[in-house]
Amino acid sequence: MRKYIAIVIASLALFTGQAHAQRCLPKMQGIEVRANMADGFNPGGNDGGHSFGAALSTYTKKGNKWVFGGEYLLKNNPYKDGKIPVAQFTAEGGYYFKILSDARKIVFVYAGASALAGYESVNWGEKVLHDGSTLHDRDSFIYGGALTLDVEFYVADRIALLANLRECCLWRHEEVSYAVGRGREVHHKLTHRMERTEIDAMRHIPLADFLARLGHEPVRRSGNELWYRAPYRNERTPSFRVNVAKQLWYDFGTGKGGDIFTLAGEFIGSNDFMEQVKFIAETANMPMPVSEMSKPTFLPKPSEPAFEGVEATPLFRSPLTDYLAERGIPYGIASRYCCRLNYAARGKRYFAVGFPNVAGGYEIRSRFFKGCVPPKDVSLVKAEGSPADVCSVFEGFMDFLSAATLGLETGDCLVLNSISNVEKAMRYLDGYGRIDCYLDRDEAGRRTLEMLKGHYEERVCDRSALYDGCKDLNEYLQLTTKKEQ
Repeated sequence: MRKYIAIVIASLALFTGQAHAQRCLPKMQGIEVRANMADGFNPGGNDGGHSFGAALSTYTKKGNKWVFGGEYLLKNNPYKDGKIPVAQFTAEGGYYFKILSDARKIVFVYAGASALAGYESVNWGEKVLHDGSTLHDRDSFIYGGALTLDVEFYVADRIALLANLRECCLWRHEEVSYAVGRGREVHHKLTHRMERTEIDAMRHIPLADFLARLGHEPVRRSGNELWYRAPYRNERTPSFRVNVAKQLWYDFGTGKGGDIFTLAGEFIGSNDFMEQVKFIAETANMPMPVSEMSKPTFLPKPSEPAFEGVEATPLFRSPLTDYLAERGIPYGIASRYCCRLNYAARGKRYFAVGFPNVAGGYEIRSRFFKGCVPPKDVSLVKAEGSPADVCSVFEGFMDFLSAATLGLETGDCLVLNSISNVEKAMRYLDGYGRIDCYLDRDEAGRRTLEMLKGHYEERVCDRSALYDGCKDLNEYLQLTTKKEQ
């Protein structure tokens, strides 16, 4: 229990002179103006706080009273070299019993109980702190009660000084927090939650922005839900849902879902948390939180590898090549650049079209799956013969195979395999005199093109006008193939 003095000026009139017997009579009213310090007198420090308020007292029989009022409390919680403000706006309604008074009616002692309700704001609603840390406490409605021991000392018939001792208990709608004393120090979980700076920042990246960076835009919107064609597998009817309010995704085609980390895992084909974090960091151009990741308390439970028994074999005619043919890619082109990838995941065997990258990983596609056997990196297809001065750049290997089908590849070809790999690609593009870009005609593709133009200037040529009206080169190839048939 905290003890403090609340100085109150009760202004009932502009003059005095009434008899002592006129104090605290039934239906008499008084206005209390309150000013308090919370947790000691420390103005300008990172701790402590203050409050202001007012109340209306209505006296009843035997000198008891009803009290109705409101209060604003600002409490500062120290954090590093700064402070985190916690503000409370509360309304009060209570009944006070007179338990003692002197014969001259100068001193009155009351004991009362009050109901409290209001709203609490942590850091004025800002979740990201000055150092990048993220608060988990949300603004919330609060409610509770208070017990008060109140002493009134009349310096005149219509002016009194009050001193009180008070204990409050407040609850939030999400979790219980306790407060003692007039300052109502609600203990928030601030200390330990501010250590996962970069991880929390990643967790709060909007999924729609993350998907846009990867070149995927919603097909339609319904309320708080965005619907996509599954970004890591091939489908015609959108069955991939993003809840923008909860920042969660769910794939009705596979029955999978989760947050941004599980989504990253689907893109790279890995349940390894470090790999997921790395992929998000590269996609969002964020620093890799190596030091934070070294703390075992932040790591999930070890999980089995996503891919086991990976085996690359020649791509012979099969349902895989039938799938590629449906996308306009003939067997001769597919078998030249791709392989059949056999692998196991969670005890089951699968196969898919594999396209190798420079790091020894594979981009994999099938009619039902789109992913990557790590490590994730770009793919470089060198032209036969003398070194080339021209390099054609594609977002995905389906676009590269489409270009090869259309006879558009000139010189070397580089496949990003993800727009997050642009910086990785630059170490291969530096030596070329001309860079032809066959990127997707969407926002992500345009951002990637501008990034390359900003680095290589006039050496970059935008070739997307060839497939104007189509999302990408493969869509253009499919339309062209249908017209010829």
